Amino acid sequence: MLRIASLLLLPSLALSGSITPEMDRALNEGLDAIYTMDFDAADSASRKVMELSPEHPYGHFGYAAAALTRYIYETD
Repeated sequence: MLRIASLLLLPSLALSGSITPEMDRALNEGLDAIYTMDFDAADSASRKVMELSPEHPYGHFGYAAAALTRYIYETD
């Protein structure tokens, strides 16, 4: 589901500059953490991307994806 949602992000990526390998690696780690329901790790990875490039939507997308998935699946 998140892989499909990432396709919606593509137009905004073209307008916001380059994605560095470090950003790409951190967001992929965050997405992997979402799939294993490790939401704290997903948040941390997204914050790392936002620190690397605050104006780029990549980190914000990852953070929103983690928040939505946490909201849907957490049972606390």
